[in-house]
Order: sequence, then C-alpha cells, then structure tokens
Amino acid sequence: VVLGVPVLASPINGGNAFSPLSLIITNVTRSGPVGRIVYTVQVASDAAFSNVIFSSDTPESPGETTTVAAAISGLNRGSTYYWRARAADQTNGITTAYSAAANFVAQAFDITKAKFWDNPPDAGSWPMTAHVNYVEFTGFSMRVDFDRRTGPNKWPNLIPPGFQGPLQYTLGMCRFIQNQWHCSAVVQFWEGRDLDDTAPPSRFWREWWYTGERWGPLADGVGPAEGETVGIFVGSGDLRFRSHTRATCPNICEISDVAMVPFTTGYAKYEF
Repeated sequence: VVLGVPVLASPINGGNAFSPLSLIITNVTRSGPVGRIVYTVQVASDAAFSNVIFSSDTPESPGETTTVAAAISGLNRGSTYYWRARAADQTNGITTAYSAAANFVAQAFDITKAKFWDNPPDAGSWPMTAHVNYVEFTGFSMRVDFDRRTGPNKWPNLIPPGFQGPLQYTLGMCRFIQNQWHCSAVVQFWEGRDLDDTAPPSRFWREWWYTGERWGPLADGVGPAEGETVGIFVGSGDLRFRSHTRATCPNICEISDVAMVPFTTGYAKYEF
C-alpha cells in the first residue's frame, strides 16, 4: 500500500476564510489494497505549528474531504493562520507525512450584520431554527437540503400574498463584496419541488440576480468566482421581493444557519 501526501485545496494562499471554518483536502493518491483513510488536520497560529489551536480526525469522503472546524473559537479577524493535513490508513498501519502548510486570513461572518436585497430587511435577525444538512454542486444545479424540509417538524406550506398556491421556503446565498456581506434568498420552493430546480451555478449571476435595482452589488454581471467562499441559507415561506419584518410577519419568519462553502460550477458536495 502506498499513499501520497495530502494536497490542501481550500483555503490557501492567504485567502479569506469565514466561520464556521471549512478546510478542504484533495484526497490522496493511492495504490494497493488501501483500507479506510482518515485525515488529521491541524490549525496553528504560527507557520512552525508550535501553537496548534485545532486538531481533528476526519474520515475520507469521495473526491475531496472537508473538515468543518466549527469548534475553533477566538480567531482574530484579519489575522493569518496556518493549516496542514496528513493521511492514515489505520488498517495497514500507514501514515503519511504532513502536507505543505497553507495559510488563510480569518474573517468573521455574522448574518445579522449582512445587507439583504429584495428580501425582508431584518431576515438576518430572524430565529435560526433550521440546519443545512448538505450543499451539493452538480454542474447543472445546486442542491441544498436542511432538517426542516421534510418530516414531522418541517416548515409548513403557506400561501404568500398574491399567490394561488403554497410555498414552503426560499433558498438564498450570501457573498462578500466590497468588504461587506450581501445576502438574498431568491429560489422559491414548494414542498416536493426538485432540489435541482436552482439553475446552473454558472448562470446564477443571470438567473438569480439579474438587475441591480433589486439586488445591488449581487447583480455584478459576473457572479461568484470559482472557489469563492459563499454562504448558503434558507428562509421559511416566501422571501423574494418581500419587505415585511419580523414584527409584521404574515406567517412564520425563520431562517436556517448559514453553510459556508467554496463556490464551484463543477461538482462538489459539503455535508454539515
């Protein structure tokens, strides 16, 4: 059995990294009858790793492996941190050397301070009652599942003002533009609507935010860059082109937590 040394995929080269921190590793090359592979990830405040502030073991996932370092607290915004990873085949007793270290600049994400466009202006302050289970980029869609989409505790289907049929939730994204977070939920889902009905990610800039009058800097005519960290969330009911606040909420006004993921027009899946 031979294992290659892990290659760090994101964040690297001093890129911005937002809380909760997602550390992505390109799976190691291998040959022979390899067993179950586990990655050990370390984060340190110095390049020599003399002050390790986070260490975790994560089982390998297909293609790329993501360690969500949500347990890290006290990262200083604007400070540089370093991370590395090694792989182990515990069945065969093989452990690789640590990868070359990568660095990132810590940034805070607080949805309550984000600017919402074409949505209720205080949506970021609504109760956060749902959890995003996964975000999957397929190349032709972005699938997002969360724990209150189905089951006995699902968000209800409600008929928004001006609608003939019900909606259950609205899917949205946050982007860091011009040193500020900008968010908007734009894709309306009724119960049972296919998760693939989101448009290809390569066309989000055109099909999600097609005019600056409604979406401001989100409608930049370019869309998220490959690998750009974005925040994915859902909100109960209809948020698109709505201006009510929680105080004037017509039904249920709740949102999910925000899944921070690297944007891609290719394939990637992130579980939380």
